[in-house]
Amino acid sequence: MRRIKLTEREKLTLYGITRFPSHTNRELSEQINLSTSTIASIRRRLYKNGYFKPLNVPMVQNLGCELLAIIYTNFNPISPLEERIKVTGKTIEVFEEIFLSIGERDRGFSLSFSRDYTTIGKINDIRTEIFGKRELLEDEYPNMVLFPFDISKIYRFFDFSSLLGAYFGINNGRKSVKEEFERSKLFNLSDSEKKVYAMLIKHPNSSDAWMGSKIGVSRHTVSKMKRKFRESN
Repeated sequence: MRRIKLTEREKLTLYGITRFPSHTNRELSEQINLSTSTIASIRRRLYKNGYFKPLNVPMVQNLGCELLAIIYTNFNPISPLEERIKVTGKTIEVFEEIFLSIGERDRGFSLSFSRDYTTIGKINDIRTEIFGKRELLEDEYPNMVLFPFDISKIYRFFDFSSLLGAYFGINNGRKSVKEEFERSKLFNLSDSEKKVYAMLIKHPNSSDAWMGSKIGVSRHTVSKMKRKFRESN
């Protein structure tokens, strides 16, 4: 991947894309005082050179998930890293609830969303049993911390805009930090809405027409549902 030195306009645009990810080029233009054409050109260039990757994050707390789980593990330093990767790849990482997993020779860390405690507890039990049998653990079992959405507040969730603002010397003008993942109400999606929703998460940078062709609905239907999802949070 070719790296380029960012100009001041490119820094400002990258910050703006990160701070206002759902804004159109025209809406972003009003926020960072650059022309729409300039933002469009810079956005394409930054994406092509790998400076950002669009993601759609599902608001799972409104789709039936009850908690966020953090699990971290200290591994036996004499256990081969290759063996642990092989074991976890076949038995642990296959669970759909895990959306972030990081590991190195001595430690492992994962984030998961779960519909209930029973599900995430089962995953941790399997993890402990497998690691224990293979003597991959050091002195203690995997540690698990749970944050139920009903009683927890998440103020930042993979929001890199403040970090970029500080790094680029851009004053973001924030007076407070907005709460994320606030539970509003439980949504019951139709079969068509579930298909569109899943496509938006899996293919965040694809066009509405392309997604519609893959699941058998019109571009207009995809666009309409996309607006509904965003407005409903």
